[in-house]
Amino acid sequence: MASIVTLSFLWSVFLYKKITMKWRFITEYDLQNVLIPWWEAWKFPIPPVACLPRRGVIVSDEEGDLYGGFLYLTDGRIGWMEWVVSNKGASVKRRRGALQYLVEVLSKMAKEEGMALLFTSTVLGGFRNSLNKCGFMPGDSGMYQLIKSL
Repeated sequence: MASIVTLSFLWSVFLYKKITMKWRFITEYDLQNVLIPWWEAWKFPIPPVACLPRRGVIVSDEEGDLYGGFLYLTDGRIGWMEWVVSNKGASVKRRRGALQYLVEVLSKMAKEEGMALLFTSTVLGGFRNSLNKCGFMPGDSGMYQLIKSL
């Protein structure tokens, strides 16, 4: 497994079981033509575009895009990884390793920005198990997320 080269490059390459993966920053085109259709395919609520941070990435392999996610930064040294979504049309086999790579990229970004912790939340057991394998540890359980529009 190769490590990420410096994030100052737009693309970075990751080898997972001889499969090359790379990442890129999310553009407006990606948002409209990649991520929104993925959220719709998974019947996931589409986040308000104006509330998305500018630190978002898409991970892909030679065949196309696999995962996307965003990084929010706080003034308390905690980064928040959110709105993670996968390409439902890509096979589980193709997606294998892509979430790990996405977490690695966003973790590196967070660390370079001075963050000490990376927070995320989910109710999905499979996603939670995958995140545990990426170094996340359980925090609260049985809680609800509440959002208030301002």
